Amino acid sequence: MTQLESNALPHTMMQQRYRMIAPYVAGAQVLATQFMRCPQRGKDMVQDALEKALRTQHFPLESKAKPWFLQVVRHRCLDELRLLQRHTDDSVLTELATQTHDSLPLVEQNLVQKALAKLSPEQRDLLVLREFNDCSYADIAAIVGIPEGTVMSRLHRARMAMRQALQQLGER
Repeated sequence: MTQLESNALPHTMMQQRYRMIAPYVAGAQVLATQFMRCPQRGKDMVQDALEKALRTQHFPLESKAKPWFLQVVRHRCLDELRLLQRHTDDSVLTELATQTHDSLPLVEQNLVQKALAKLSPEQRDLLVLREFNDCSYADIAAIVGIPEGTVMSRLHRARMAMRQALQQLGER
C-alpha cells in the first residue's frame, strides 16, 4: 500500500461517517443551542462533536448513529458548561441565566424559545430531543442515561411545564 492509499482510507471512512450523521446535524444544533443558550456557542459545540465523532474508533452502526451523535453533542455541551462554571464567578452565570433574551436574534425571540428558556435544563433537554429531534423514548434513555420509563414520566412533566410557560407568556 502506498502513502497515498493509506491516507485516502481514513478520509473515505470519515466521509462515510459524515454521510451517516449529516442528517442529524440540524437537530444537534437545536440541542446544543438550547444547552448553551447561544447560537454561536451551539454551533461550536456541534463542530467539536462532529470532529470527535468522525475520528473516534467507537463509531456505532448506522441504526444507532442518531442517538449516539446526539449523546456526543450533549456531553460536549455539558463538558463546556462545567468548564465555564469552573472559570466563571457564579454571580455572572446567575445573571446570564436570568437576563431577558432581547439581545438574541429575532429567530430566537419567538414564543416557543422563550417558553423553553423558562424550563429546567433537564426538561428542556428531553423536549428538544423528543420534539425537535424526533428521538424515540429508548433513544432518549440512551442519550441521557436514564431508564425509558423515567423518560416517559419526565417528558410528561416537561410537556406540562411547557404548556404552563406558553400560557403565561400568552397572557402578557
